[in-house]
Amino acid sequence: MSGHFTDRDERMWQQRAEERATRPLAIGAWLRGLRAAIRGGSS
Repeated sequence: MSGHFTDRDERMWQQRAEERATRPLAIGAWLRGLRAAIRGGSS
């Protein structure tokens, strides 16, 4: 393992950051759909 930060490392960290950014949005959309189903909404 070399001591310098490589492009592959940067891509890996960028992908992780994007996953963290998108996951809360997906959970929020799922919760909204679940609440609508509980209320009896067609959506």
